[in-house]
Amino acid sequence: MGNRAVLQLNETMGMYVHWNGGLDTIKPFLDIAKEYGLKAGDAEDLKELFQLAFSQGEIGKLNFLDCDNYDNGVYVLDEDLNIVGRKYTRYPEQSEHNYKEMLEHIRTATVSYAEKKAVPLTEAVTDSGATIGMYDLTAI
Repeated sequence: MGNRAVLQLNETMGMYVHWNGGLDTIKPFLDIAKEYGLKAGDAEDLKELFQLAFSQGEIGKLNFLDCDNYDNGVYVLDEDLNIVGRKYTRYPEQSEHNYKEMLEHIRTATVSYAEKKAVPLTEAVTDSGATIGMYDLTAI
């Protein structure tokens, strides 16, 4: 059991996640990865980001990953990390997580990645008016 998914990075490689594989987590994760300037070819960086945010995620050859997993199946990605297709989906999309809250969680969890990549810190104002620390991802 889990909330499994595979992110297909190219024709042969993917990233398997056992938990947090719903579209309501994968879409904000991919959006943050894009903000960091990552591409589908940056498999190890994608794995690191997912591990920082959700404490799991593994890279492997698609034929060894649990693609037909009876949860979220496979998200087929293009080089720019856009979801361009799905495989092995059997159920309606999960919609448990709020998009903006998930973005905030992933940004907060990946601060060490941003620091390692020397992304400058700026301030942002949330919808509620609170000021939070955020990395200026336009500097990448």
